Amino acid sequence: MVVAPGAGRPLDHPPLELACLIFLVLGVGTRITAILLIGLIAFVDPTFQHQIDLAYYLMVLGLTALYGPGAFSLDSLVVRTLLQRFPQFDGMRTVSYEGTPRVVIVGGGFGGVATAKSLRNTRCRVTLIDQRNYYLFQPLLYQVATADLSPADIAGPIRGLFRDQPNVRVLLGGVTGVDLERAR
Repeated sequence: MVVAPGAGRPLDHPPLELACLIFLVLGVGTRITAILLIGLIAFVDPTFQHQIDLAYYLMVLGLTALYGPGAFSLDSLVVRTLLQRFPQFDGMRTVSYEGTPRVVIVGGGFGGVATAKSLRNTRCRVTLIDQRNYYLFQPLLYQVATADLSPADIAGPIRGLFRDQPNVRVLLGGVTGVDLERAR
């Protein structure tokens, strides 16, 4: 009899759950497998939901379903192999911003970062220019001074904030003037 980890209850569908776990470990059909396991674990036996382990299992499976396979999974290997074999399909994943409006944001403080983040779903090119290559959350500086927080907790690279936003380009530098006539 197969028992769920930490539960003490027999699994309702041992072959199916075992196959899903093997697929998940190998990285085959990762998102679909994680969603199937969430359904099998959470919704089959509602009395099992009182255990704290269930929350952790569901959280890990949910994150796996959201973010997909890792870099060393078979799913990623298949995608990389197919893109090497058929490079014309790689263009489907990238978006061209040629001919779209350009937005230049001077300064990577609260306002600059908030503005760039708010332009996430718009079709425009965003250029963020700042003199520093890091973002500093100043309201928590006193906690760093009192050693409650590490400096890494309140500061980080600006580029890291926009890693998942392909329409933002971050430049290190200062602005001395704006030439609107030449920009047209």
